[in-house]
Amino acid sequence: MNLSPSGARARRVRASETRSGAEGAAMIAGAAARNAPPRRIPPEMLDGYTMGGRVRIIDSYRDDSVAPDAPTRYTREQFDAWMHDAEQRLSKFYDKTDEYLYTALDAHPIGGAHVAVFGSTRPWYESIALARGAARITIIDYNPPVVEHPSVDTMHPSELAARSAKFDAAFSISSFEHDGLGRYGDPLNPDADIDAMRTVARALCSGSLLFLAVPVGIDTVVWNRHRVYGRHRLPLLLNGWERVGAFGFTEQDLELDRWSPVHQPILALRSQ
Repeated sequence: MNLSPSGARARRVRASETRSGAEGAAMIAGAAARNAPPRRIPPEMLDGYTMGGRVRIIDSYRDDSVAPDAPTRYTREQFDAWMHDAEQRLSKFYDKTDEYLYTALDAHPIGGAHVAVFGSTRPWYESIALARGAARITIIDYNPPVVEHPSVDTMHPSELAARSAKFDAAFSISSFEHDGLGRYGDPLNPDADIDAMRTVARALCSGSLLFLAVPVGIDTVVWNRHRVYGRHRLPLLLNGWERVGAFGFTEQDLELDRWSPVHQPILALRSQ
């Protein structure tokens, strides 16, 4: 199969492929500064992004580096409506991923938990957590929204290091695969996704779970949209984590030759 699609194919990537928290910027490893992302991987970084040639590169450029003029607002009415939808187990932005998350939360309840949501541009996964009985939600994002719900607060990633209290659970749904690619104005960093996972581990209470969704398939960097995690990159991403549940995932998924639309199962992970 041709690993370098034509420009026409590259332009067919759907807007719905972008992460729930994606448009908020690369979450953990990036900086708040907004710079137009480069159209090509700098030669000196190519070895890092390809893991020494084991990860293929597909070109599909997008510039989402311009910050909004005003913060996004999450209204109480929106929360109430979406919590009702979540109680009905409806899917909104990532159909199968949402179904997998409901099943994961059936197996690993979060009632009474303080849940961190890494990356957010709309309060869907926050609403799912509240509908499942979470006591409190903290959104961690470089562009924190204005939130009109008494059980939801926000935090800039830079505040995490100084925070003494830790979280009982965390969601990262289609978020970390974007980190370090520059699409959102974040600094280029081949290992920003791995750095993000380490940051989450430090932010969680001992024994707490991260509910993670990233694209899986043949190892790919779709420059500069996202990564796809296969037999080479996924073990690095999950290094230091115990997989306690996998929903919508089999080992054969690591051979999927898909980069848009992507397959994003839910992995329930505990930091080791």
